[in-house]
This record gives sequence, structure tokens and C-alpha cells, in this order.
Amino acid sequence: MTSLQRRLQLGLAASILVLLPLLIWGGGIAVRGLVREHALAGLGHDAEALVGAARLDAGGRPVLPDAALPPVYRQPFSGHYFVLLDDAGAAQQSRSLWDHRIALAPVPPGERRVAELAGPQRQSLLMLAAGYRKEGRALTVAVAEDLAPIEHAIVRFDDFRFRGGR
Repeated sequence: MTSLQRRLQLGLAASILVLLPLLIWGGGIAVRGLVREHALAGLGHDAEALVGAARLDAGGRPVLPDAALPPVYRQPFSGHYFVLLDDAGAAQQSRSLWDHRIALAPVPPGERRVAELAGPQRQSLLMLAAGYRKEGRALTVAVAEDLAPIEHAIVRFDDFRFRGGR
């Protein structure tokens, strides 16, 4: 009886040693995916708000008036950026980008593209570019966010997880 009990205990211990790291690893991947999806949802809301704030100037080109922009898009290197591209190829970008340029290809209305790219001051950016139609004009709005705060939060979560809450 003790032999069977001993084998069951060893089997359980071996299973725990194999499965626990896999569960921790899988949990980390799930958290990273959820955080990324949450960031993309926020970027999507920002893009829609920017499209809503866009107006056509006298030449029929869309512009975003400074008064309609949240301060985060006016503060240089804030970590929050946008580029507005019209169907004629004219672009307006947030002052937060300062003199940094983001190359942006038009996105057809109704479509979205996600990319990670280098931003100003070597920031790693998560960018969502989406195509819209406003007053008969095709627009592409790209909004980007610095990934550093997100990555720091994930590192803190990993530290908490691996140190057992200490």
C-alpha cells in the first residue's frame, strides 16, 4: 500500500513540476495579450475621437484644430501621437511627435492595421492605423502609444508573480 501511495505522490509531484511552469508561462502570455488588446482598444477610441474632431478647411482638406486636441497630443514626446492622412496624401501630425516623421500608407475605409515601430527618442510604439470616410473624403488616422509604460507594468506583474506577492 505504501508503495502505491509513494508512486502516486511522486507522479503528482512530477506533474506539478512540469505543469506549474507551463501555467505560469501561459498566464504571462495571456496577460501580455490582454494588455495589448486593451491598449489597442484605447487607440481605437482615440482614432474615432480624432476623426470626429476633424474639420475640412477652405481647400477641402481635413484638419484637426488644436483646440479639439487633448493636451497629450500637443506635449512634445508625450508618448501619445497621431497622424492624419487624407486621400490626396496631405498629412497632419501631432505636435507631440515634434520633428519626428512616421511613414504612413493610406488605409482603405473600414480597414485597420496594427504595427510596432520606432518613435521619437527611440520609443517603441504600438500603432493602430484605420481608414475612415468623412464628408466624402477617405481619411487614414494612425494613433500610437509608447509601449514603455505597458512593458514596465508587465515586468512589475512578472516580479509579483514570480516572487509570490512579495
